[in-house]
Parts: sequence; structure tokens; C-alpha cells
Amino acid sequence: SMDVSPRPGGQEAVIALGAQWDALPRVPMVQSTDQETYRDAVRTVLHTHEIATVEIRITQILRLDLEGDGVEEVIVSSSNLDSLSPNAPRGGYSLVALRRVIADTVATFLLGEDYYSDGCTFCGPVVHRVAAVLDLTGDNVMEIITAFKHYEGEGKNIFSVAGSIPEKVLGWSCGV
Repeated sequence: SMDVSPRPGGQEAVIALGAQWDALPRVPMVQSTDQETYRDAVRTVLHTHEIATVEIRITQILRLDLEGDGVEEVIVSSSNLDSLSPNAPRGGYSLVALRRVIADTVATFLLGEDYYSDGCTFCGPVVHRVAAVLDLTGDNVMEIITAFKHYEGEGKNIFSVAGSIPEKVLGWSCGV
């Protein structure tokens, strides 16, 4: 662990990178979470997990060119869960999805997902979100760092997007 001074506000963990290169070669653009296209994409994913009648709550939409190839990708976080609750409501869900164009078709890749179609009591539902998007390796391709939190723990995962299919390359968690 290390001390960061001055410490950024908020309660979230700080991600530190000691690099000789620009770790943020392209800045993600925060988009409105009120876009029907992305609500429909989340709804499609939920239907495959037998969740059909819940309100879609998008919490983050980020747009950026991950590889520097001139084609933008979109990262969507959506959740109707409370990470401080030990219970999940019927139809509870949380996910982070990467949407990218492959061979002229939009493909959706899930980078974090949990579904509670029947709900649960004292199950510690997991809430996923995007923590950062950075070039962690100096290759000008940005990695996606997701964060997850539940009733008694939290963690992060790093996804490489160097190929057409995102690949989890590192993850860690801490729980009570």
C-alpha cells in the first residue's frame, strides 16, 4: 500500500501507476445515461438471464477509442443493486458491458455481471462499475479496470482489449 497526497475526494480506492508513458492517451467521454440504445442493450442481456420486468438503471456510459484505431467503443455500467445491502431484490442485477464494432456488427462483451432473478436474502449481491480506463502497459492500447463491491468486500479486474475479444488479465479482491 502507499499513501497518496493530496488524496482525491470520495471513498473509492485510488489507482496509482508509475509509468514513463502517457497512461491516458485518449480521455473517455462521459455520456448521458439516458440513452435508449444502451437501455435496449442492457434489456437484451437481462432477458437472457430471465429478468424481464425491471427498470433499467444505467449508472455509467463512457465512449472512447481504446486502441487508437479511430473506432470508438462504448462501456456501459448498469445496476439496480445497493452494494451495502446483504440482500438482492427479485430481478436484481449489475453489469459492465463493452460494446464494440467487429466486422461491421456491434458486439457486446460482459466484463462483470451478476443476476438475481429470484432475489436472495443475505447473499451479498455484487455491484459492478468502471473504475478507470488507462494504458497500463505502454502499448497505446487502453485497458479497462472494473471495480466490484458487495456487502463485505470489494475488488478490481483489469481487461485487455488488444484482441477483438476482451481478456481478463488481472484481478484481486478483499473481503471480510
